[in-house]
Amino acid sequence: MSIDRYADLTAMELTLQSAYPRVPLASVGFNYCRVDKGKRVTALVPPTSVIEVEQQIGRGKLLLVPLQDIRVPEVRT
Repeated sequence: MSIDRYADLTAMELTLQSAYPRVPLASVGFNYCRVDKGKRVTALVPPTSVIEVEQQIGRGKLLLVPLQDIRVPEVRT
């Protein structure tokens, strides 16, 4: 997934939410976290821009942690 680093934070959040259509991230809310090479999860300071998210993540990976438990209906194929 690619996100324009000069987009505003709302646009980034909408892009992330659209990537997971079965998960109600908008209604549940979520925190941004970073996962480093050692698989340690660290919460980010609440960002105000996409560039701040990028700076805080560095070489790690972005993880979205929901504020509530989410039950996703099972889909059988």
